[in-house]
Amino acid sequence: MFQHLKRRTKIQIVLIACIVLFLAIAVPLSAFINTRQVDGKVHSLDETRASYSPTSLPPDFVGLAVTVLSMETLTQLSNWRIDIVPYGTLRAGDGFATAINLTIGSQKIAVQPNTADIFVNFQQSVKQGLGFQNNYPLDNYTMAASFSASNSQGSLPIGFLEPKILQGWSIDSSVSDRSNGARVLTVNLTRSMTTILYSILILIIMWILSLTIFILSVTLWFRERKVEPPTIAVSAALLFALPAIRNTQPGAPTIGITADTAGFFWAMILVSCSTFLLMLNYIVKYKREKPKSPESKD
Repeated sequence: MFQHLKRRTKIQIVLIACIVLFLAIAVPLSAFINTRQVDGKVHSLDETRASYSPTSLPPDFVGLAVTVLSMETLTQLSNWRIDIVPYGTLRAGDGFATAINLTIGSQKIAVQPNTADIFVNFQQSVKQGLGFQNNYPLDNYTMAASFSASNSQGSLPIGFLEPKILQGWSIDSSVSDRSNGARVLTVNLTRSMTTILYSILILIIMWILSLTIFILSVTLWFRERKVEPPTIAVSAALLFALPAIRNTQPGAPTIGITADTAGFFWAMILVSCSTFLLMLNYIVKYKREKPKSPESKD
């Protein structure tokens, strides 16, 4: 079937087939992996009621499920959703049997009897010196908040479900006890592997584009090749495209981080030099073609 085709044509067909096959596998697979990562990343009150299985707590305790909804790297603040569910004799029907006082950080919450299960929004700052956006996408942030609960009979035990966080991040946590009965939840946030790999890919793409246009401009200069205006337009367009490409990185901080000094800044410099060189080539070396005389047509 392909006997009459040239060798170059056959190679092109094989390359196109490989690319199509790769995309046919990679696109659905990446979408499936992202869906699996996103599903179940937010606690719910129903989940907290159904899935809590403490191993070292008495029958009567207050269950807490923390979901980190967002992380503002510039302000070093994160927003938490905390589901609060009573267990044992503290529970009556779908809510609290007795009045309970909760302290979350500096926030105090008074829950009245017969109140349904609740969730609260809480804002927590990063520990000093344990969060630095300049290291994106390898930055990490550590936060800690103290939790305590009590009723008319005294302090109450607190149990935690494994904290969750929305896509784009990975989370690790640990719990420690204080002498006053409070429990401290420490969470450490790092970028997800998908975010890290994509950011590195964007860095490589910016280098490839800038080096390609730079090599093109230098080659045209030294080989005395004619520069066409569309070539200059492509180089100038890259000056506007590179910032947009850079900002497609998920959750990227403002321009100026270490990754920018390793890629974006140099890419902009190379493309700027390339555009200047192409324009200079066009101005200095451009020669208008002489119209052919009528005698030459004969």
